[in-house]
Amino acid sequence: MGKSILAIFLTAAISILNLVSGCSDDKNSVINPPPPGVFTLSGTITSYPGGSVIAKAKITKTVPPDSFFVGTDTIENNGQLSMALSTPPTDFLIPIIVPASIHVSDTSARIVSFNELPAYNFSGSIIAKIRKKNFADTSAVDGSFIVIYLFSTKNVSITGSDTSINITDTSITNYNINAQADWNAVSLRIVTQRPNFRLTEFVTPEISGAQWRYETSPALRKFINYLSDK
Repeated sequence: MGKSILAIFLTAAISILNLVSGCSDDKNSVINPPPPGVFTLSGTITSYPGGSVIAKAKITKTVPPDSFFVGTDTIENNGQLSMALSTPPTDFLIPIIVPASIHVSDTSARIVSFNELPAYNFSGSIIAKIRKKNFADTSAVDGSFIVIYLFSTKNVSITGSDTSINITDTSITNYNINAQADWNAVSLRIVTQRPNFRLTEFVTPEISGAQWRYETSPALRKFINYLSDK
């Protein structure tokens, strides 16, 4: 049961991680970019190699399979990101499905999320991923976290704790999310991990200490697979 809401937040990430460098993407671009003052992703990208790439915020759905870009930005030599996010199309929004131990304040809220920005060259091929996190490699330790961007149609809180037991492995996931009606930054953090036990948490507001990181290899695959396998 503990995988239910985790799957909501990681669906986009897992689908994007299945792409490899050199794959092209011809899905919809953002329509009617929002004016200044809306929710914006910004900051300096660590390890940016220079040159120009196009970063896009991609959301996906499974029925029918489709994708949509809710934001786009051209990154130049200085590695500065400034991307305003638009409202997702209605058919990309899904209900909040959680175990019985998790409380959702408004079950009519609909959400969608992503946690990485594919970086494209001007030929339309994916050449890297840009993610906000507090660790630089695949070795996630206690305190490692990634930032997930969550859109909600309504103000909603998601709170509680869920325990999953798989033979000898025990996983506990805590939820302390207070989302506004719009885009929100949610942190997914490993609190404690040891043989046969893991404690993770979803929290808002965003935990401090993360950086945008430019990665030419799937550095988050181990982290995401480790979380979603339990």
